[in-house]
Amino acid sequence: MGGDRPPVRLARVLTDLDGTLYTVLAEGTAPGSPPWLRDALARVRAHDPGLYATIGGPARSAAELPRSRAEAAELDELVTSGRIAAPGVAALEDAWDAVVVERARKAIGPGVPGGPVEALRDHDRARGTALAATLAAWLDHFGDPKGAAAELRIHPNTLRYRLRRMAEVTPLDLASPQVRLALRLQLAALPTT
Repeated sequence: MGGDRPPVRLARVLTDLDGTLYTVLAEGTAPGSPPWLRDALARVRAHDPGLYATIGGPARSAAELPRSRAEAAELDELVTSGRIAAPGVAALEDAWDAVVVERARKAIGPGVPGGPVEALRDHDRARGTALAATLAAWLDHFGDPKGAAAELRIHPNTLRYRLRRMAEVTPLDLASPQVRLALRLQLAALPTT
């Protein structure tokens, strides 16, 4: 008698915990499933466009329900903070990348542990420049000066000048994928205010 046990079927429930509604969704497309929820919410949002739902990853057993609920809560936090948009339903399968970045951002915390980002921020504060924001845009656009400049609403030559200025302020090895990732995560962890 080996092999995997069949998945446990969970009864659909709806409960209110601290003003937030939680439900267990069924697989497939029947009523009570994620596609059904998307459709129902789309109809309701016609009257209340601010209404949304978040869906954690699948729970294959009752023991996995807390993890799925925590993932849905993470998505809710991302929606309420404005880090992701909720076009009705925000599901972990669609926004997993935002959850990964948010977890890394929280692990790093607001204090930048040294490195070029701290030097760039000090320079920005002292001289009223925007080198840290320029670096973030450049990283977000894979080093494309036109795309980064458009995001910053500056001329591509201004962006190139700022990149040269960054290299004068602090050593930056932008050829290293690990350095680029570390820089982007540090920049993401900075307070937005």
